[in-house]
Amino acid sequence: MGYSVAVVDGGSGGHERLYVSKLAQSLIELGHNVHLCCPEARELATAISDSTQQNVAATDFRDSQWHSSPRGLLEFRESRVKRWRELGKLVEDVERQRKGRLDGVVLLSVSHYLSPLIRRHWVSRSIQRPILGLHVSPTWQVGPPPPLRSTRFGPLRDDWLLGADIFKAVGVLCEAALPGLQQSFPECRFALFPDVTDTSTAGADTELADEITDRAAGRFVVMLAGSLDHRKNVELFLQSAQAADRSRYFFVLAGSWTRNSHALGLDKETAEKANLITDGLLYRPQRFATEADLNRSLLASSCLWVNYRNFYLSSNFVTKGALLRRPLLSQDYGTIGSRVRRFRLGVCVSSTHVSSVLAGLETLATSTDMQAFGKSPEAERFEDLFDEESFTLAACELMKELDNL
Repeated sequence: MGYSVAVVDGGSGGHERLYVSKLAQSLIELGHNVHLCCPEARELATAISDSTQQNVAATDFRDSQWHSSPRGLLEFRESRVKRWRELGKLVEDVERQRKGRLDGVVLLSVSHYLSPLIRRHWVSRSIQRPILGLHVSPTWQVGPPPPLRSTRFGPLRDDWLLGADIFKAVGVLCEAALPGLQQSFPECRFALFPDVTDTSTAGADTELADEITDRAAGRFVVMLAGSLDHRKNVELFLQSAQAADRSRYFFVLAGSWTRNSHALGLDKETAEKANLITDGLLYRPQRFATEADLNRSLLASSCLWVNYRNFYLSSNFVTKGALLRRPLLSQDYGTIGSRVRRFRLGVCVSSTHVSSVLAGLETLATSTDMQAFGKSPEAERFEDLFDEESFTLAACELMKELDNL
């Protein structure tokens, strides 16, 4: 049975825009009627229609709280209340356009709607439609709790709202989060989603890739790319570039800094440090115009840096590395470290010590196993588990919960 659903993402950019596109396409392929709600929705809907040969309705929608930086718990709660109110109005507008009631609302990131101290029944009354979606940041369930969080319970929990009766099925990208979520909220169905990616290079701008190749001049290229912030462990990346043998290794740092990083001055600090090692580092602080541009640049590297700092969740760059056949220089903990070890996708190193990073690079640059990277049964198994077909199957399991209503 096909359902009419709104797929909602209030601030899609980068990987988020990729996810909303993949999710919408999967639901259409499963026979559901999709109304796309996100920034520049009509442009994305046209691309999806061309791919699926199905008409996709669209409403441009931008979350007013997307770039907000609330201070303290009460401001955080208020920003989430505003987000729920905007979602309620969006649902009304979509149903008015469609002249019919939606069967459900699919949130690209449930995480952006969760907050302590919001009454569950108020949320249920505000939307009055079943909610499904992806919980991309289940930080409560994965990794050590931040200070004071472990003392919270009931309505003080960050993920408290998942117990609201409108939440029917939620996908997560981290397998470690599943048991805790299902135990805490037994009335909601939780399922593992593959962290899919796009590896196309069609129509890509090759300027950066060409510059990497020219500047590296045959050296082993270590690349950190995408959204840049404190979490990506940029400081250790720069320290490693400073300490590495520049006759053998070349480092590339490319992407756009997050708003918070700008506020903290990390972009200026990085530029100053990068200027000291120009012979061993290419620093390009600008946003990749398209996913294809990013992919083409990654193919100019020898390995990808996923050695993040205090980060326990999934990273789309693990999937990119596996599918683009680029080994990973990885952190040794969390979801990333676990997947890299399990599927033999690279080398795990310390997230704090330069000496460990340099030893890992030596392994990647000289190991015969890494030279045959991507051909192991484990790596091939990873590709099967994290492909688009697996994503569609996971979306199918999510939508089955509407059958039970």
